[in-house]
Amino acid sequence: MKTIHLSALKLDVEVPDNVHYHDDGLVRGLAMHSAELANRYSEKRPDNFLRIFVEMTNLYSLYHALAKSYKLPVNGGRCLTIFPGDSIIESITRGDQVHSHIFVLDNLTPHQTIFAKGHEETHFLGNINRFEELQKVLKINQKNLIELPQEAVCDIGGLYAVIKNFPEENLDLGFTYEGHLKSASEWLRQNSHLNFKKTSLQ
Repeated sequence: MKTIHLSALKLDVEVPDNVHYHDDGLVRGLAMHSAELANRYSEKRPDNFLRIFVEMTNLYSLYHALAKSYKLPVNGGRCLTIFPGDSIIESITRGDQVHSHIFVLDNLTPHQTIFAKGHEETHFLGNINRFEELQKVLKINQKNLIELPQEAVCDIGGLYAVIKNFPEENLDLGFTYEGHLKSASEWLRQNSHLNFKKTSLQ
């Protein structure tokens, strides 16, 4: 076993020696970086081809502009896990080498960056069946995180990361995460014993 550090969530987690966590930081394009990783691990991912084309022809910038205009959610990060078996857990149990990469777009605000990174770090916890690590720090009352859809849990993780990293500031996630913020903050108010400042959840 070894300890890995999730910087946005400020969590240290024990994982098997065959689980490798990589914080790739900020990247220009999610699909392009995914393709680079797929190539590095000699993994074919046909679903990336269209995304790569979109990014290389600047259609991704157009999509962001349209999303901002219509207040649509924009994916700001990704957790890409490379594993040889039929599932991540099966691969871990079998002793295969499992690599998880976290990366976030480089054009987000500081709050959005931490939210996206916390969201993706929570995906990593879910991928290795370790949501209980987040549940402990959230001091959840009765409810269990695994009862929620994974994306909802990851939004809660993202919100926790922002509050943990910016405890004295009002949240300003903008249009990108407006709906995510509302749902996650309402759930935390009802089910967590954490004493967040009221202004942190406005």
